[in-house]
Amino acid sequence: MITFLWAIQLVLIGLIAEAVMVLPMAMYFHRATIFALPANMICIPLIAVLASLGLATFLASLVSPWLAALPGSALAFLLHGVTGAIHRISRVPAADIRVPGPMLPHALLAVACFAFCCWAVRRSRATAWTAVAVLALSAAIVLWPVPPAVHPNQLEIAAIDVGQGDSLLVVGPTGRAMLIDAGGPAGAAANAENAVLTSSTFDIGEEVVSPYLWSRQFRRLDVVALTHAHSDHMGGMPAILRNFRPRELWVAVDPNSVPYRALLDEAASLGIHVRHLRAGDRLSWDSIDFTVLAPTPDYNNPGPPINNDSLVMRLTFGHSSALLEGDAEAPSERAMIAAALINPAAQIGPDTLLKVGHHGSRTSTTPEFLALVAPQDAVISVGSRNTFGHPRPEVIQRLHDAHARVFRTDQFGLTTFLLSRDAQISALPAASP
Repeated sequence: MITFLWAIQLVLIGLIAEAVMVLPMAMYFHRATIFALPANMICIPLIAVLASLGLATFLASLVSPWLAALPGSALAFLLHGVTGAIHRISRVPAADIRVPGPMLPHALLAVACFAFCCWAVRRSRATAWTAVAVLALSAAIVLWPVPPAVHPNQLEIAAIDVGQGDSLLVVGPTGRAMLIDAGGPAGAAANAENAVLTSSTFDIGEEVVSPYLWSRQFRRLDVVALTHAHSDHMGGMPAILRNFRPRELWVAVDPNSVPYRALLDEAASLGIHVRHLRAGDRLSWDSIDFTVLAPTPDYNNPGPPINNDSLVMRLTFGHSSALLEGDAEAPSERAMIAAALINPAAQIGPDTLLKVGHHGSRTSTTPEFLALVAPQDAVISVGSRNTFGHPRPEVIQRLHDAHARVFRTDQFGLTTFLLSRDAQISALPAASP
């Protein structure tokens, strides 16, 4: 009976600790740690033992290292056992859920609940039981799903500022969300064969793209699309797959790339359906028609990833349209022009919005291609003071000559475009140059 009461007490302490930590964990770490309860049940009883062994090891080491070996070995054995158990618990998929931070009113209400609980437990035994219910309510308030912040009946395309890389959020008129690319480290070293995506300690998918999506209260993505397997487009993708568990991953070419194969393995382990797309494919998603313009069905790349692997898509919403080029270069643009001349279904332009190819490089946005697209607005995803000289002055001049408004993430930061069914477009840049 004593053992049973002790176990109940331990569970109660663990539940209280977890309920109190829900707010800071969700606010600062975007986590709901379901595994905290069993972890606390393991750690709390052992704290006194670990502290005693640590003190004994320290005191024995003052006399002789040999004398400290016995308590030190016992301490190491227990520590390895605890960390191993916690590691196994945390690997359970449902044990660590990523969540948006609470809205300010919810956070303030949760703090008020905590304050009431502190008052109630000191008041009387009856009010202490009320505090138990209020504490559970505070956790529910923090974790209660809030509808994402969207723009109803409009097509939203947001160019996320990921530096010298690409990441676009597409939100349909009913609020379904798609992410195209997820940024990452840029440069020759990052794109080298067999490069490891996690070689950098800074994960742009975890530290930049995910927080933006959580700030909009998105908990899950419907689709994630990868234009091609260069690290400045794919580097943040593993974190996005883990954090938002999309239903589908859209890709085009399967190059000879270890990080790309690791990404496909990650998608398979998470139960994400991988869909390969080529020019001519047409899809409908949330009242938006997708037409794939590149790469061509006969395109093949058995070597490392290159820019012309890029998945190029044209989105049509009523009389509005957006052409998203990825890093497609002149050969891919020529292929798209040729296809448009012989196949009306592969139409290019005039388009409301153009996501400029390859960060405004001279190798993309050829005059012939731009003449067909004829965009009202153009957005260039590019890093500030990048070493590549992007965007090139001649590309900027072509866009100005085409009477397109040009938005650059290095100058405006995150920029959101809202497209209506009647071909109206409004741009909401985060800052002015």
